[in-house]
Amino acid sequence: MISAGVHGVRSRIQASGWWGLWVLLGLGLLLRLGAQVFYGSTVYYYSGDATRYMRLSISGVSGLFGDNTMPAGYPAFLAIMRHIDSWLPLTILTQHLLGLVGAVLLYAAVRSVGTPRWAALLPVAVVALNGDELFVEHGVLTEALWMPLLALAMYLLARSIRDERPRRWLVAGGIAVACTALVRSVSDVLPVVAAIWAAIALPGLGSQRLKNAGAVLLPAIAVLGIYFVVSKPIAGGYSGLTEDSGFSLYARVAQFADCDKFTPPPGTRGLCVTTPPSERAGPFYWAWDPRSPLRTKFHFNNIFDSKKQEELGSFARQAIIHQPVEYALTVARDFSLFFIPGAGTPRPDSGQYEKDMSFGAVDAATDSALADKYEEAYTGVGSGVPARAARDVFGGYQALFRIDGRLLFLLIALGLSGCFLGPTARRSGAALFLACGLVLLVLPPLVSSYDVRYALPPINLFAAAAALGVAALTEKLPSDPVRRKQQVPEADALTEARSV
Repeated sequence: MISAGVHGVRSRIQASGWWGLWVLLGLGLLLRLGAQVFYGSTVYYYSGDATRYMRLSISGVSGLFGDNTMPAGYPAFLAIMRHIDSWLPLTILTQHLLGLVGAVLLYAAVRSVGTPRWAALLPVAVVALNGDELFVEHGVLTEALWMPLLALAMYLLARSIRDERPRRWLVAGGIAVACTALVRSVSDVLPVVAAIWAAIALPGLGSQRLKNAGAVLLPAIAVLGIYFVVSKPIAGGYSGLTEDSGFSLYARVAQFADCDKFTPPPGTRGLCVTTPPSERAGPFYWAWDPRSPLRTKFHFNNIFDSKKQEELGSFARQAIIHQPVEYALTVARDFSLFFIPGAGTPRPDSGQYEKDMSFGAVDAATDSALADKYEEAYTGVGSGVPARAARDVFGGYQALFRIDGRLLFLLIALGLSGCFLGPTARRSGAALFLACGLVLLVLPPLVSSYDVRYALPPINLFAAAAALGVAALTEKLPSDPVRRKQQVPEADALTEARSV
């Protein structure tokens, strides 16, 4: 009786897959249209980043390849949209639609490895309804383009798992993964991660596995190589992929670096401080504050100075080598903030927290002059702050419908279960989504800082992995034994045939 009841409920859930997809996408579209209509296009949050993406005069950056702190992918997207029409709401609406495209791609990626429709709705719900996702899509922020590109890369790679000719999908996936690095440099390592996954997850002899890895890695290298060839020869041109690594890593270690424990490289003695580590501010102080030693003693006033970048990198590496415990604790503390935002005593200038990345955080004190700066490049810019009601409604929705630390941990745990339970194809898919998500979550604290915004792209990948875990766990529940006999081996059959 219980088994029949469980089987009946499961059948109804499975049958709801198609209409469930359209309902979630419809709700997501309504949310995005509501933000367009009632919140307007006043994009003040993360304004320092936004002005650089737009290449506004206030940012001090000009030209497509004029910024050594970030690649040109997202500025190129903005330039294309501005060429089509300089009306800012059109760019933001396009970003909202791309977000929903990303949701569909993750749904398709999860389905491609043999997952039931109802389980594949999980990443769709996370992408379409997450208030934080809505927030970044509504600003001029790289995540609006980066996340759909990541979803495309995951879909293409996942399609290789059950295909008789997997390398065509691996090649396409390698190209897509490289393109994500042209939007956010933290994706630089993903081609290597995807290549390792292809060598391990897809069946075959040793030579076949190497060819699978090469099918991902070589096209990715080609894309990045072409990008370097195009960007570097331009006068004042930068790739934006690696040139500021010394600057970023210095800001990471400045919270604990003790020059009594290592010999500062030549020219970097001015970076040494005696303030106890427990009393030091976070990385953004050491990187940007005009009172920091970087500015007052090291005289680092030009982020494009390659010689000083090298000196900063040497200082940072010496600190890490001679203070590995302090470095590990600093990274661990920042990493824990993704799961427990209030962990420990917050350092000032340590990145944005949930309360800062909010529709409700915009208030009447916002400098309206920033809107005038946006009008250098766009029309349709809101000249004031949104109405209080709009801020309260969208801020309240965002606070209620977000993936907090507990849900993030749950998604990762479910994704891990998907790596060990269920058919081989699903386990391979879960490993892909989870590995890429974990790399993107761990890297920022390792080389830069914590910021709540950095968790959003990994969350979407974790949701895809969790869908596979949920499907595997529900199959452990009592159900019709005949149906299980027919279904469970089915996803493995193609893989086993290919390996033979």
